[in-house]
Amino acid sequence: FGLPVILLNDIWWCKFNAIGNSRDFNDQILCAEDPTRLSGQTVLDYLKTCDNEDFLKVWNSAYGGNSGQAMTLVYSNEKFTLEGYKSNESVHINHQDPKSLSPEGYEMPTFDDYKRILGAFAVPTSPTPFNPSNGGADYRSEIFMDKRDEVLIGEQAMSDIRFITISSLKGKGTEPLTLYGVGCQWSGSGINHNWLLFANYNPSTTGWLFKPTNANLEHNGAAANNTRIVRFKKSAVEYIYGVE
Repeated sequence: FGLPVILLNDIWWCKFNAIGNSRDFNDQILCAEDPTRLSGQTVLDYLKTCDNEDFLKVWNSAYGGNSGQAMTLVYSNEKFTLEGYKSNESVHINHQDPKSLSPEGYEMPTFDDYKRILGAFAVPTSPTPFNPSNGGADYRSEIFMDKRDEVLIGEQAMSDIRFITISSLKGKGTEPLTLYGVGCQWSGSGINHNWLLFANYNPSTTGWLFKPTNANLEHNGAAANNTRIVRFKKSAVEYIYGVE
């Protein structure tokens, strides 16, 4: 029982994004049901090759506010939009307690946690070494962008779905970590395809954004009504010592 995790740069990251009710284990992809373990694939290979229904189960969830309930992508009125999106959302997901939206034993990564695996630069299309913003050469890693050619949302095709994969070059990772998700939505005009905005705990708001127009990873202080992708990490183990 539990969520499958990947060690990267001394943090145990969940292998998959949160889906459904983010607080509910029963909605998540559990270790026993991990499709990459069952198929012998990396997350990237699975996302590129799995069938449409399986892809949507893993990929099609975005969050805002503090409800913990995912919004899913639909095609409606000639646009891709998140069902249940609220343009007037005023509760910022990045300001919530790190454990308030997660199942027990997991929590929201911080802005600095992401700095341990990312840097502010253009993501290349072939594996390229880099030093993350936090830890530098001690956490030297490799990063690249890849994509799935197409997915069907209802009967409407969406093309060029992008992913970012990071692996350790210093022996500080169990397998590559792949970041993915629905592009963020900040108005009633629909999602912004491949604009990957990652939720993280930061009382000062700033988080991480992948911008597809120039493939840049950058710091971003987007408002509460911008939807985000949620990827948890494993919480530190808490020991309780008895008194003899």
